[in-house]
Amino acid sequence: MNKKLIALAVAGAMATPAAMADVSVYGQIHLSANMYSSGYGENDTADGANHKTLGLSSNVSRIGVKGEEKLNNGWTAWFKGDWFVDWSNSRTMWKADDTKAGFKGDWGVLSLGRQAGPLKVLGRKTDLFGNTIGDTRAITSEALTDARFAQSVAYVTPTMSGFTGIVAYTAGTDTGGEGVSPPVKKANAWTLAALYGNGPLFVGFAYEHLNKELIQQLIGTAGTADAAYKDWRLAGSYKIGDLKLLAHVGQGKAFTLNSGGTTRGTKRTVWGIGASYKMGNNVLKAQYAAAGKCKGCATESSTKSSLWAIGVDHIMSKRVKVYALYAKMKNDSNAAATLGGHSGFGGQVAINDGVDPGAFSIGTVIKF
Repeated sequence: MNKKLIALAVAGAMATPAAMADVSVYGQIHLSANMYSSGYGENDTADGANHKTLGLSSNVSRIGVKGEEKLNNGWTAWFKGDWFVDWSNSRTMWKADDTKAGFKGDWGVLSLGRQAGPLKVLGRKTDLFGNTIGDTRAITSEALTDARFAQSVAYVTPTMSGFTGIVAYTAGTDTGGEGVSPPVKKANAWTLAALYGNGPLFVGFAYEHLNKELIQQLIGTAGTADAAYKDWRLAGSYKIGDLKLLAHVGQGKAFTLNSGGTTRGTKRTVWGIGASYKMGNNVLKAQYAAAGKCKGCATESSTKSSLWAIGVDHIMSKRVKVYALYAKMKNDSNAAATLGGHSGFGGQVAINDGVDPGAFSIGTVIKF
């Protein structure tokens, strides 16, 4: 069935008086079979179980609906909503991803709702293995930052000579992107980014600031967060024919990767490099990311982690690809970063300090 007809049926079911001029359904199915080759043994995991097995992940599979309507004043009203769908396991399938609406024109884009912060937007542009077991967020991001924020307002400037600016404010959000309710004075966050793209060159800087009052709400005990959470990132990429090079560096305050650690008052620097090369319908990829010493942790020594991944994408059509990859995490004796923190089975397994998990993954992405 034509997906625009499906979208109109959805709009009708919501009892709207008239459909917008341009409404469509979109989405993707992203499934992978992951074989965890090391780590995840009985003596490796925090729960004591043996997770060294084959796991099937639904890696940010989603279904969405979007639309827009041109207005007489030259503006355009628009909306976009998509929901995660667990295509591999759960019968409780739906979970909100981006759900936002707003206006756009020559003056830029205004959006309101639940949406990715500018730091997250920048990070997704410079990760060759996003939403797989090789996702760099396993070691470069704190759960409270590099996030999707609820109850937020964002403004994106028009692109001027290659430059674009983004600024966003949230009235309160938790680690899962849910709104904090009821609202609390000063329990808020703000983020911004400056992006530049010109031909083969892309570079961007982003910053996030979560007030300590918001952190107190998230961790459930007033007064236990003694400082705001801060995260900044500088990232870029450059294309030379079929070769693409990328790099990023950043620092997060209140960021820990060890199983018994606390994020209070800590600081960590992260960085990474990567390259991809297109050969016909195949894209070869390699990436390395590292997280430095956890400054301010109760134990600062031996708290570094690193992640490398290699893989190949095979492009079968404009909307379908298959891939294979291998990822390996290396943890110091006081670090416990696990694979695939944002992509299914692997991220659900907490490991003990000093364990070095690795995994093979074969997957497919089907867009519509």
